[in-house]
Amino acid sequence: MGIIVKFTLRSIKEKKFRTFLILLSITLSVALTFASIALKDSITDTFTEMIKKYMGTANVLITANEESPSQTIRLKPLGDAQTFIDYQIGTVDAQAEYKRPGETKAQKISIRGYEQADLDLLGVVNLITTLDEPYVGKVMYVSEQAASANGWTLGQSIDVTVQGQKHKVRIAGIGANQGALSYQDGASFAVMPTSALQKMFNIEGRYTFVLAKTAEGVPISEGIEALKGVYKRYEVSEPVPWDEIITMLNSIVIPFMFMLLLVIATAVFIIYTAFKVITTEKLPILGTFRSIGATKATTDFVLIMESVFYGIIGSAFGLALGTVVLNLLGGMMAKGMMGGEVAAQTSASVHYYVIAGSFGLVLSVLSGLVPIIKVSKISVRDIVLGTIQQVKSRKITTLISGICIIFASLAIPLFMKGPMALPLNGIATLLLCIGLVFIIPFAADLLVTLIAKPVQKIFGNLGYIAVMNIRGNDSIINNISLLSLGIAGILLINTISFSITTEVLKVYNDVKYDVDLSLNNANRQTLGRVLAIKGVDEVYGVYQASAEVENTGVKLGFVQGVDGMDFFDYWHMDFMTPTDLSQKYLGQSRVIIINQTIKNKLNVDVGDVIPLTFSKDITRDYVVVGVINTLMNNGNYAITSGKTLKQDAGLSGYSSILIKTSAPNEVKAAIEDKYKREWYWVQTLDEMEAQNNAANAAIIGALKSFSIIAMMIGIFGILNNFVVSLMARSRSMAVMKSVGLSKKQTVSMLSLEALISGLIGGMMGVLGSLAMIVQIGVILHLIDLPIKLSIDSGIMLTGFIAGGLISVVSNWLPAIRTSKQSIVAAIKFE
Repeated sequence: MGIIVKFTLRSIKEKKFRTFLILLSITLSVALTFASIALKDSITDTFTEMIKKYMGTANVLITANEESPSQTIRLKPLGDAQTFIDYQIGTVDAQAEYKRPGETKAQKISIRGYEQADLDLLGVVNLITTLDEPYVGKVMYVSEQAASANGWTLGQSIDVTVQGQKHKVRIAGIGANQGALSYQDGASFAVMPTSALQKMFNIEGRYTFVLAKTAEGVPISEGIEALKGVYKRYEVSEPVPWDEIITMLNSIVIPFMFMLLLVIATAVFIIYTAFKVITTEKLPILGTFRSIGATKATTDFVLIMESVFYGIIGSAFGLALGTVVLNLLGGMMAKGMMGGEVAAQTSASVHYYVIAGSFGLVLSVLSGLVPIIKVSKISVRDIVLGTIQQVKSRKITTLISGICIIFASLAIPLFMKGPMALPLNGIATLLLCIGLVFIIPFAADLLVTLIAKPVQKIFGNLGYIAVMNIRGNDSIINNISLLSLGIAGILLINTISFSITTEVLKVYNDVKYDVDLSLNNANRQTLGRVLAIKGVDEVYGVYQASAEVENTGVKLGFVQGVDGMDFFDYWHMDFMTPTDLSQKYLGQSRVIIINQTIKNKLNVDVGDVIPLTFSKDITRDYVVVGVINTLMNNGNYAITSGKTLKQDAGLSGYSSILIKTSAPNEVKAAIEDKYKREWYWVQTLDEMEAQNNAANAAIIGALKSFSIIAMMIGIFGILNNFVVSLMARSRSMAVMKSVGLSKKQTVSMLSLEALISGLIGGMMGVLGSLAMIVQIGVILHLIDLPIKLSIDSGIMLTGFIAGGLISVVSNWLPAIRTSKQSIVAAIKFE
């Protein structure tokens, strides 16, 4: 036993490239598995950190609305609601300006009012250093980055402008760049004592809004209902619609899991082929061991332990690399989706390490198990006498099985519905990869037969020999399979990227306004004031709310209330039903125009009634009067009467003001100046498009990295297979050299062989990507991303050509090495 173990360890050490190949496959698979399963939590934690900047540990927000007696709030006794609520805190939100010495342009400081006890409860600041004096009066806590950027020091007094009045504020504390203290792109967040801010605004005893936290074990919905009884004329809500965020996160994570399956399929194939070579090379030695008393169980155990060794080492490297990959992906997501407003939170739970590490071990063992079992079945007599049948005719049942598997993989996405649809689509992806591997040998033989004569006419007998060398060569067939899987993944991601870019461009081409503005409690008078701003040509107020379709679980995350068909002068949308029907009824009470995806999900049509629930006590029936097709809010979108929506959803004012102008940047600047003392949000159409493109680029860039990694694994596998193929053909190469094959002809023949096999791989990759596009198209609809996937012939042609180039480049070094090998050396090797 000890001798066999020593032999195995020495074999691992000597076969450095093969060991590297297996470990690389396991390492990258484990790393991407770990990053994929931990990514959702990472993005969620980043969102949580962003929310914590404003909310801390609080989970209920109370604000004034149109029905409130005042735009400020007084804290009220909780009474019977005390059992539901842990605490309530009043705070003041202020916008201040600060000019650095010698600069004319002021920078914004968002100041939140908290007393010391509030800070202790909320946990929104992490102070590094403070003055040894009470936290009272006009003192301010800032982040370390803000202090460094502005040259502030502890104890320094600075001048800030609030509502046009200058105030001298002292830097009383410096904290970490997180929570309520942060610094991003020249904008600072800071905290001051609430009482000091109240005096600045002359609102002593009143607050901008109230934060509350439900008691331990109390559902947020119950806490909200209890507080509504206390603050009857105010808006009481959960600050963040987590159900919508979770849906959005699923739409991000699922494509990563889809690409992970492709990486795993490539890794399994490489490990499997590597173990085939390992077991074949060890057959003589294993036969010797078994002839002197070692049992099948013993030799099998040693080979399995070799795969376990690879699994353990590869998993260890993979978990280390996975942490780095998770940090990179988290950073890309935070930058793209949240504009880098907060740093990515990329800590992962221990169970993710256990899952990913265990997966690496299982991947290694199962991938090598089939070759090990095949070797185990070979008798000692056959090994010693060398009567092992190396070449087997391909069974037609394999081809039939491959075709059936591919058809099944394409049928699953089309017919499977319900909660199991997504996991079944994942299985369909693996089935597609398996089916491709099954039919590739037959497809290669057919193509070789078809092109043999034309290639001979162009390149002579050397070309014919190169083509026929592909037939029956398992190493080259494996290369074609690896190329097909890798190229299919890259083509798929590039198709998705091209389609998203095309569809997003269509959406923004349909937008007919130039600036989007949001203001607190905006009404018709607000529209008049905005219209009076220089450069503004037209304005339009839009209400916005969310609702759930009763008893269906379907949520309309983006319902817009508009004033008749004039809205479509600001946003063109494609009507799937007669436009005049919608125009006739849209102004009436409780009618709704829904998006095509909502229509399909609810299985409703024009004239049907859908019950919309806006709150616990408000459910209203809406009649469908039209169907549109838009990617607005990923298709989760509907339009109704503004007056009706305002009433049913309890809205205090317009959610958004759409502005038409020929000078969007100048109008934006004028709005910022006009409303600098109030809360506002304003963005030009160009900025919205750039932000959308940045978010999409972050996701697509990460997905492309997965496909590139799969291709990298494949390239190393291709190089290994070329080496093995040429080693196995040393005798035939020596014979050809002995009858006059020159070094140049050898390189030319092997390069042509690689080019043709690569082009076959590229073609199969194109076909595989087309099949995957069908699958991913269904998946995108299942996760509420109704993007029409457009096939670009240029991308497909590039993939086809890339197959040949990758194959030729991978074969270059082995070909040169083979051309330089002497006839004697080749025969000695045999």
